[in-house]
Amino acid sequence: MESDPIGLQSTYGSFYNHLKAQGEEQAQEESDGLEAGNFFGSASRGRERWNDDTWTPDSPNSHLGDGHEPMWTLFSPLFSLTLDYIFLFPRISGASSGEQEGGAGESGAAASYPKVTALLRTHRTEVLQPGTPRKFVNASDHVAIGAEIEL
Repeated sequence: MESDPIGLQSTYGSFYNHLKAQGEEQAQEESDGLEAGNFFGSASRGRERWNDDTWTPDSPNSHLGDGHEPMWTLFSPLFSLTLDYIFLFPRISGASSGEQEGGAGESGAAASYPKVTALLRTHRTEVLQPGTPRKFVNASDHVAIGAEIEL
């Protein structure tokens, strides 16, 4: 009997849509967590390359989907991308060491991932425009990401 393959898990891709308010000032939560509309697959994502002459504000996001990676992890005046990730490696249990070497996902093997307890919220597009690095906004063209995990 085969089971699904066991692989890496993205902290943001798996949990970013579950961010919840932590204070009274943020008590009003959106239906898809605090970051609704700030995902890679959001319709409002906008232009990636600033020299793309074919792009207009009405152009659809070519990456529409239900993924929950941050909208941007790099935002420069020239291009904007999601290219920084934090991956969780599974802890395999219930398999002998020989089975683990033979490949994860074989019968008897089960994966457990570290528990993600918090994620650093990323900047929204309107904060990052016209690009970074920029004084008082971001010291790099990469947007900081971070995860708090329980081992």
